[in-house]
Amino acid sequence: AWLGQYGSGTLEASIKSEEAPKTNLGSVKVVVAKTFEELVTASKTDVLLELYAPWCGHCKKLAPIYEKVGEAFSADASVTIAKMDATANDVPDARFVVKGFPSLFFYKAGADKVFPYPGDRSESDLIKFVKTHVRKTRDEL
Repeated sequence: AWLGQYGSGTLEASIKSEEAPKTNLGSVKVVVAKTFEELVTASKTDVLLELYAPWCGHCKKLAPIYEKVGEAFSADASVTIAKMDATANDVPDARFVVKGFPSLFFYKAGADKVFPYPGDRSESDLIKFVKTHVRKTRDEL
């Protein structure tokens, strides 16, 4: 069966993914590899995505700050603040290159563009970065 699917080109790629959470109502949405396209690259909203490792000290330090960033945008329907455990899930889009943890990216939905976050991990800088990119139109990118 596998060899036949491989030969006919119908074999689906194997992707490491956790199960999607049953509810995802927090101010920071949880993304897994199986929901990456739906919640990030096919989303109608812009997305700030944190790719983290649960054992990473920098990620643990960022967690409460990132929650506050999520809360700051919880009433804004144009942007989603999200996170994904990049040790338990494959990142199915090559534009999101993880060089270390945490890795932060802004996905501009209307333009289908990915911007790595270059700033420090303070609440104010993260919020400023999101606000700056949400305001930009496709032509300004």
